[in-house]
Amino acid sequence: MNGIHVNWTKPHFNREKRVNGTFLVNGKRDIRPYKISNYLLLCQILSILFWKKYNGEIHLYTDREGFNYYQKLGIHKFYDYVNIDLLENYENVNPEVFWAAGKLQVQAHLPCPFVMLDMDLFIEMNLNEVNYFNYPVSSTHLEDPYEPYYPSMDKVLFHTNYEFPDIFKWNKRAFNVSLLYWGDDKIKKDYLDIAFEYMDNSNPKKVDIDEYQSRIVFAEQRLLGEYVFSNNIPFTTLIKESYNPRGVNKYDEQLWYDCGNGENKDVINEKLLHIWGKKKIFDVNNSERNFIEKYFFDLIDINFPEYKNQITSIFNMNKDKGYYFTN
Repeated sequence: MNGIHVNWTKPHFNREKRVNGTFLVNGKRDIRPYKISNYLLLCQILSILFWKKYNGEIHLYTDREGFNYYQKLGIHKFYDYVNIDLLENYENVNPEVFWAAGKLQVQAHLPCPFVMLDMDLFIEMNLNEVNYFNYPVSSTHLEDPYEPYYPSMDKVLFHTNYEFPDIFKWNKRAFNVSLLYWGDDKIKKDYLDIAFEYMDNSNPKKVDIDEYQSRIVFAEQRLLGEYVFSNNIPFTTLIKESYNPRGVNKYDEQLWYDCGNGENKDVINEKLLHIWGKKKIFDVNNSERNFIEKYFFDLIDINFPEYKNQITSIFNMNKDKGYYFTN
């Protein structure tokens, strides 16, 4: 099964220019160069290697800036295929508002079946063991669509003239798409047509960008859940427990998902790691960041010792703190 990583750098550069302005870079006025923090690079490399070990080929879709960065470090060589053409000139939406739209753009151009997985996630198992590929669509887990991550419907409809299908009642759970399987081209196209129409008709230009950044979570996750449930499409989730954004939740307290009381708990527990919201801790806490980097190197030692020297060299070349805008 082909796994897909997507890194669309335009959201990063647009945000850097708006928030931090320009700096002198090599004697010229420019924004800060693109760079990913080391713990995220290690996680991305593990995501590549574990996918190839258990599930098949893995491909990267990025743009010229992203490719140049990976090429400088040699990370592009870990992938089975790299594409920079699809996203290089993708400018159909406001990249700060719809910062993950690059993933939707790639999904629209790929034939099923494939798995779209986040670069801060890795899975240490063959997903055939849990029948993940036996459905038209599969996702990591469901989510209760509450604020702050999911905007209320009055906010969703503000500054848009798009009318959703009448079948949508907005009482369904969202799909977490950190590990998203597509197995049916028609279902994928039908959902993506709605998502793109929504984004095309709600693309604010001169607004407080930060107020609108949850709109992509709506388009990418809540809209998918509403579409699947409303059309009675068969699906499965890797984790059977739903995430609730309100209050303290176990997802916020640990790195890897605990599968709750789901039927796959014994199989999956501690075989799936998603850094997810822990980025905000690792980015500011040196001891926590050092811990996770050591943990990743230990996994490399155990599972991929033949790459230890190469990955250590990448780590040392990229020592300085990175500036990372998740997509």
